[in-house]
Amino acid sequence: MVWGICAVLLSGAGFLVLAHVSAVFPVAGRAQVPAPGPAIYLCAGMAHTDFAVPLALARADAFGPIAAHAPANLPEDTYVMMGWGDYRFFTEVPTLSELRPQIAVAALAGRHETALRVQLIAETSLRAYCRALPLDRDGQAAIAAHIRGTIAVPQTVLPESEFGRIYLRANRRYGVFHTCNDWTKNALRKAGLPVARFNAPFAYSVTRPLQSVLQDRDETADGARTLSDLAAGGVADVTARGDRDEGAAQTAKNAE
Repeated sequence: MVWGICAVLLSGAGFLVLAHVSAVFPVAGRAQVPAPGPAIYLCAGMAHTDFAVPLALARADAFGPIAAHAPANLPEDTYVMMGWGDYRFFTEVPTLSELRPQIAVAALAGRHETALRVQLIAETSLRAYCRALPLDRDGQAAIAAHIRGTIAVPQTVLPESEFGRIYLRANRRYGVFHTCNDWTKNALRKAGLPVARFNAPFAYSVTRPLQSVLQDRDETADGARTLSDLAAGGVADVTARGDRDEGAAQTAKNAE
């Protein structure tokens, strides 16, 4: 019994050390000249990472079915935030303080289905947790292809979806060696950016290798918020602005 506990502890310690070494000594990317126009952002919370894509780019053919879920009357500075992960984790664990052991164990064992979470967010709401990725056209296309390839066929919108936030059934199961952050790492690797050398279980595993290439973040941003708060605020902002625009249009029509 004692030896078993020691083995588990040593395995856990080894996993953490490997993750740290992977992030500190990353695989280098290729030289890129950022493409003109709005950038693709990487958004990182304490435990999760997402991509935020300009609405115009998300509506392009490269992102496949994503465009079909973006309403027509959105502000021009709307972004689409997309990330892969365990579906039950997305819908039942809004904050880490609400994480239950049975959810975590089942997720790491790959027992739940996975989803691509797609959320609307205003550009102004990206400042707290997101940084622009210095990608050329090929790098942007690689991110788009990775996201598009994540969506299961036939496309299925899962329950708990609502305006501004939907869950699309995704390929591959979540697991110890394929977490939400490993998914992000794989996209960045395909795009030619620096990534962790081995595994990337934590958000830090994704952001640390990018320190040399990421643009400076807004230092005045509120760092205490979570990605869930960011997304909720961004969705509310986009929704409110869309309602205001629609109301203004109706007022103008009535005045004619």
